[in-house]
Amino acid sequence: MKDLYNKALAAIISPLFFALFMGWAMYTPIEEREYECCYMNVSDGFVMTIMPSIPIYLVFGLLGAYLIDRVTDALKIKRNVYLFQLLMYSLIAILPGMFLAIASEGIGLTLLFAIYSVPATLIYYHVFLFLHHFEKFRNKRRKLHEA
Repeated sequence: MKDLYNKALAAIISPLFFALFMGWAMYTPIEEREYECCYMNVSDGFVMTIMPSIPIYLVFGLLGAYLIDRVTDALKIKRNVYLFQLLMYSLIAILPGMFLAIASEGIGLTLLFAIYSVPATLIYYHVFLFLHHFEKFRNKRRKLHEA
């Protein structure tokens, strides 16, 4: 598997960005809060999201990335790899929601789950791309300095 190190590093870094995003998304400004209701600060949302997301990213993120790499290689896609993999990561995110909907007999849960899982996979994909291109840039510079 190509870029295993970058994929593993992205699976460790991505939950931080996802938890920051979810902490921000769950935050309610003080002037919009109602009396005697439970609201979260950004830090509360961050902590609440980071705990379950780290193992999920490590297990499902690496597995999904491996499957998407295999499909991309099997179909021999050379052009528009970014768009194809972006679509594949979005579809991979929706699959667990579909299984959850089948188990609970309600299609509404698929959309609810997709609200959280699609941004999570897209954050993972873009962190991986950043790490991949940063490594290419670093290797290119290293070869330039050696010559």
